[in-house]
Amino acid sequence: MDQKALQKQLTNLLQAGDTIEVRWDCGCDEAIIGIVHNGQTDVAFGDAPQWVWDLDLYLMNLLNLPSAGEFNMIGKGALSLQEGHIALVCESRMKGYKDGEDEDWMALDHLVSEHSGTFQLFE
Repeated sequence: MDQKALQKQLTNLLQAGDTIEVRWDCGCDEAIIGIVHNGQTDVAFGDAPQWVWDLDLYLMNLLNLPSAGEFNMIGKGALSLQEGHIALVCESRMKGYKDGEDEDWMALDHLVSEHSGTFQLFE
């Protein structure tokens, strides 16, 4: 599905009152995005419709979530229609990292501003 078709599909779903939430967990050499459609969690696994897979890939590229290194960042947000555009309103939090010198895990709960806020999709 191309971006125009994905944009149209998401617009139709949001106009119909559907909820589309996004969650991510990244660090330690991976980044995973999960799509929650109308409260159904982990839609991206199994028999998900094509738009879920396409949205997953689109958001991975849009957010440019970091994956390398010994750290953990989680995030969540929701899609909405804002002034005729699809927006993702989200928050990311750094949960911890491995100290390079003594290799102890350092727990945190720090807002990551570059991966938080309102992102307009399909600009």
